[in-house]
Amino acid sequence: MANNFITTGVRGLRHVPVLSDAHAKAYHNTVRTFAAHSYAGVYVYYGDNIQLRNNIVYCPSGAMPYYWYPNTNIIAADRNIFYNTGTYFGYYNGTYYANLAAWQTATAKEANSKSHTVTFANTPTCDLHLAGASQYDPNLTSVLLPEVTDDIDRDMRVVPYIGADEACYILPAQVKFELRNASGQKASYVEIPGTLYLYYDINFPNTAASITATVKLFNAITNQLVWSSSFSFNKPAGSPVQGTQAIPIPGSLASGAYKAEVVYNMPNSCGFYIDWIAGTAALLAVPQGSVPCVVWPGDVNNDGLVNFGDRSGLDKYIANANLRATWLQGPARYRTDFATNPLTYYTWEGQASVPWATPEGCYMDSDGNGMINNMDHLAIKLNWMKKHGAPKAGEAESFDVAQNYPNPFNPMTTIRYSVPERSRVSIVVTDMLGRTVATLVNGTIESGSHTATFDGSQLESGGYMATVSMTGEESGLTFTKTLKMSLVK
Repeated sequence: MANNFITTGVRGLRHVPVLSDAHAKAYHNTVRTFAAHSYAGVYVYYGDNIQLRNNIVYCPSGAMPYYWYPNTNIIAADRNIFYNTGTYFGYYNGTYYANLAAWQTATAKEANSKSHTVTFANTPTCDLHLAGASQYDPNLTSVLLPEVTDDIDRDMRVVPYIGADEACYILPAQVKFELRNASGQKASYVEIPGTLYLYYDINFPNTAASITATVKLFNAITNQLVWSSSFSFNKPAGSPVQGTQAIPIPGSLASGAYKAEVVYNMPNSCGFYIDWIAGTAALLAVPQGSVPCVVWPGDVNNDGLVNFGDRSGLDKYIANANLRATWLQGPARYRTDFATNPLTYYTWEGQASVPWATPEGCYMDSDGNGMINNMDHLAIKLNWMKKHGAPKAGEAESFDVAQNYPNPFNPMTTIRYSVPERSRVSIVVTDMLGRTVATLVNGTIESGSHTATFDGSQLESGGYMATVSMTGEESGLTFTKTLKMSLVK
């Protein structure tokens, strides 16, 4: 049983035989009952192997969403939406349960189900199409069921929505944007006056459409709209549209942190034009000629690579600060999703920050909270060995040794190795009996990529082993690797 609108004042689905039959499935139904507390929206009676998925059960007048009759075998119930105002959520195995959480514990079902409000088109006329905020509510989305590929109106299920109605939609993955700078890189700040560039990439809908893009800037503290700018472009039928639009930023805009919001006025799947919020981004506005800190969380030394140097650099900075507030406290960074994403300040991307009293301070504050302490080591750990910017000549990201080349060789071969910090390095070559025949390296080596050459001209053909040992002077970390080499004369 699928794709039904059911409005009732008695026990909802009680008299639908499918819920008292063996192997019954109730998928994508919308049930609204205005019955009192002694009744249930879904009444399951003596069925066997019953499955309840992707249903909306709405009980605004006191009824329970569920009544599962004793000796009823329900093998699956999940991803349903419930709303009730009564004392009890449901009856199961001789006990009444007060809410969904208690029901989940007792039945071991409904793990991904939710209690949530729903807006319907017209309940007095029993029109239970989704309406208002429910049209684009992510809480009402689920996973596709192979048995139900369309909805009550025979519209294809794409998102899909829970309940009988596949509401109008826009596919977020096909509506993209990025705020960029003049170099085409992701922008974390903009000069005022200056220019911001909006890159757009839209592949929805499949029909031709005229689209208006609006960039809005909200004050990061008050969330008040302070500035906006719009432009329009056309999307051809059957093809995506991509482009970059230069957006002048006026000199009247105050310096500070902003939430940038990009809104597209475009048609949804039903052909109705709506304002679709494509997303938000943090943006720091600075006076023309100013250069803010662009922090890559964990790269406290601001050298393009998160490694051992950042660990020691943070420790040295904290020690040298000697508890001075001007060294250890400063402006916090701003991220638009800080309230919902606890790891946002650790995200590996350039994050603009107001400079601190010390040149290094904004970078040392790797977690962006305006305070420097040992907790900033977490960003180093999370982004370990990540890098940004153009690679530097001879740069080494980690301890490493490559197989000698050529191999087999006659009479000379080269071993390439790298160290990410100043290190003690030993490369010893032995024969198959373990006797040392050559020591290629034995000393302190600066960070970077290096080579060592082995000359076997005075040795007999056969197999040899090169053992490479490294120890970082700052980190104390060690690395050992043995290479098998073949000398063939």
